[in-house]
Amino acid sequence: MRFPLGLGILASLGLLIAASPSAAIPQETEADPAPMRRHLGAWTLSMRSEVIFKSAPERPHTLGLDLAYPTRGRWMLSARDPGEDRRTLIYRYGSRLWSIPFGTGTSRLAEGSKSNDMRMMFALRRALLAWPHQFEWKGEALQRKASLGKKGSILAQVNEEGQPIRLEVRRGDGTAYETLVNIRWEKIKKQFQPVSFDMVVDGKTIWHEKVLRVDRSLRFLDSYFMPQDQRPKAPTRPPEESRRYSAPAGLEWEQALDEKPLDAEMFARLRLAAQEALGARGGTLRPGLGLVMDEQGQVQAVLFSASMGEVSAGGAWTPAPPREGLLRPLAPGEDPDPALLRALVAQAAEGGRPARIVLWEGPEGARSVRVEVSDGRSLDPRRPLESTPEMSSK
Repeated sequence: MRFPLGLGILASLGLLIAASPSAAIPQETEADPAPMRRHLGAWTLSMRSEVIFKSAPERPHTLGLDLAYPTRGRWMLSARDPGEDRRTLIYRYGSRLWSIPFGTGTSRLAEGSKSNDMRMMFALRRALLAWPHQFEWKGEALQRKASLGKKGSILAQVNEEGQPIRLEVRRGDGTAYETLVNIRWEKIKKQFQPVSFDMVVDGKTIWHEKVLRVDRSLRFLDSYFMPQDQRPKAPTRPPEESRRYSAPAGLEWEQALDEKPLDAEMFARLRLAAQEALGARGGTLRPGLGLVMDEQGQVQAVLFSASMGEVSAGGAWTPAPPREGLLRPLAPGEDPDPALLRALVAQAAEGGRPARIVLWEGPEGARSVRVEVSDGRSLDPRRPLESTPEMSSK
């Protein structure tokens, strides 16, 4: 009996049999993916769910899935045993995929058929969470199909409202790999989301999955989609170089930057567009601007902030919660090189999960790099607190 990768890797838990091999497939040549970018306004697709195995209903598992566009993914399946941390992880970063089996902290690079199985696993979940986007669906009536090239395809059966009630990912030879059936949808916060479904392999139901939450507002750095032992090493920096910061709740306007050059004229044009989109009742536009960067220092988007006010649903301005993180002032003429960014991210990770890097430029030329932290424990209170006009004190 064949099991999908997400189940086969749990063999070390004593629950399942490892997946059987399948034919090798052509490998991708580009190791690193294109820069991360938003798709339909969302940077990521995240889901947390409870998994109940048919073979072990008394031992519920938790599945955490995070996807970023393009070709980034992180899967963590853990057993909720009292006093134990039993989990397996799977990562995708471009054409490279790794697994970290239960009981080890060392990543294993996936190759051949296992690599393709991981891709299909991520593709099936992306099809579910992004429906009907990110794939080119074809078909009529209640049947749809999306090609994955030589690696396989995804088949969907939809209901009268156009939502999939059955999704199946197939290998290049046409055999089924994983199937999600009995998919139930509910309208949550004005958007339809999957709430439960069953996983079927070889005609047998393997587990029932209850979706606990779906989030499209989380931010992740590139390194989140790589195992710890595969990430670039951060140089050691004295902790006093960075400061804590706390930013109040408000509004944000984030615009991806596709045009060049990044000059004062372009920023002035974007600021005017942000002010017009804010409107008369949208709060007060704060001075300065932010440049959202990746860990290599490449600019991804421009960011403006405003005090809390009224915004239109689906508009360019969105509510932003209070934020905290670490800040590193820059000297005149200093640019944030990758070594500096990696060091600051490593420091921020001591107090939570680094979520976004922003190069903030004040109206009088003061510049600093900020690493926002979410899902955090406490940042070290011994670090000094930076106080600027657009920030609140802690």
